[in-house]
Amino acid sequence: MRARSKAATLLLAAGVWTGPVVCSLPEAVFALEGNSGKDTVELPLKVIETLEEMQEDYLPAISDLHVDYFGNRSDSYIINLSDRKSVSKAGTSLNLVIDSGHNISSLTYIDPYRDSTKKPDKKKGYIKAADFLHKNMWEDYVAASQPMLVSNRGSARENLVVVSLYPRLHQVPVMKEVGQVMVDADGQIVFYDKQQEKLPLEAEVADPRQAIALDKAKEAFARELTMELVYDTKSDKLVYVPKSMSIIDAQTGEVIPSITVQESKIVDIKGSADGWRWGDQKKREELLANEFQIAIPTVNYKHVNENNKERGADLYQWVNPIYQSATLLVDRQSRELIELKVEGSKRDGIDKKWSEAEAEKHAIAFVQKYLLSTEKSFVIKKSRLVDNLPGWVDQNRVNPVSSYQFYPHVNGITTKEPMFTIEVDAKKGSVVLARVAKLSNLPTTLATDKLIDMKTAKRSFLGQATVDLSYWYPQADTQTAKLPQLVYMPSLETLSIQINAATGEKEEFWLEWKE
Repeated sequence: MRARSKAATLLLAAGVWTGPVVCSLPEAVFALEGNSGKDTVELPLKVIETLEEMQEDYLPAISDLHVDYFGNRSDSYIINLSDRKSVSKAGTSLNLVIDSGHNISSLTYIDPYRDSTKKPDKKKGYIKAADFLHKNMWEDYVAASQPMLVSNRGSARENLVVVSLYPRLHQVPVMKEVGQVMVDADGQIVFYDKQQEKLPLEAEVADPRQAIALDKAKEAFARELTMELVYDTKSDKLVYVPKSMSIIDAQTGEVIPSITVQESKIVDIKGSADGWRWGDQKKREELLANEFQIAIPTVNYKHVNENNKERGADLYQWVNPIYQSATLLVDRQSRELIELKVEGSKRDGIDKKWSEAEAEKHAIAFVQKYLLSTEKSFVIKKSRLVDNLPGWVDQNRVNPVSSYQFYPHVNGITTKEPMFTIEVDAKKGSVVLARVAKLSNLPTTLATDKLIDMKTAKRSFLGQATVDLSYWYPQADTQTAKLPQLVYMPSLETLSIQINAATGEKEEFWLEWKE
């Protein structure tokens, strides 16, 4: 961090800091007085300069905070600040770790009163994150070339811009996220962290000099690309998006086979959830007991954000350290479900294994009984692991979880995003995830007579698409291959492109970052 000419000092309660006292009389910008109102200890000048720059360039809200704690860990400083003196904004806090080079190595700013519905500016958010990384990151990491958006509706991080960090081998990015910078809609850096990821030796992975030419990889990618016409509810228009995009083995030029199987079918569902209210405590617990056999008297219940009046959703938890636990996120205004998760083993210890047909039947039944209140037709897209998995996968550790995404449609043209996502663990015989998206209504008819055709859309997409040389770890369920493969894969920019079906022009959209 660059030094400041302005003199300032942060004050701390006496007895917390045991190191050398630096500087003279302070300007109490970030001061916390001692219990007597007189005892204070000054912070090191370099720390003050780092905090000043943080306030000026990245987090203006720091000026409202007071130092609660200051100490050392190895060769780093740890600083905790809060707004605990404020009645109107109690709960705001900032935790920082500053390394010996006076770079910020970890930052978490929590503002319970942030307007999480406010949309950030994509370009400005990325520039702010990139500038912060340029001044604070010295490790051999590479920042993502495209920002993403936290899309978890109702979460504390909703609508934050995320720039992910990746390590490198042979100067080639390893597509394994090891850190993030997060920026709010006001352009403030509110989160930064990075983990030390143990990578294989360079001698253990393919040498990038053995990779086929980029043009050959592009040809293979183009051959396998397929497009589909969908309705984008956010922009209220028909667009073409990739139905599938392949990853190319950089040594052979062959497409790497997918380890998932995808199927789709049209199903009409007559919903019966008219009287259901996810906001009703009694009914929530009845569902958990009846549908998931959770013994309510034996779990620890917590309304996590009950006192946080600014959040748009309520988070409820039923925690059992041994058996199944449940988490529900409910829209605070509409009282509709946003997400339900069930984790852990069943109390009776007996798994009621379901066949694929039974798993699908229960996924549809859950939507019909608890989520849908009208009659509606869906294209259900099912995804599951292939039967013959690669040799690096331990078959005994694989959970047979299938995902069912429910897309509203008009004559087979679906919405771009699913309305419902249900995950079913067939081995356990249970729904383990239910997620509800907030979509605008699909028009009753969609005019397709003046649209560009699929071939034109594909040509337009390929004119904008790029593939990058990367190291990539194959994954199956919760398992990851020991060594990464050298591949050509779609760039983040490519993943964020869609084609306007009326004009053939490229349009960009936010990539979603899931917590």
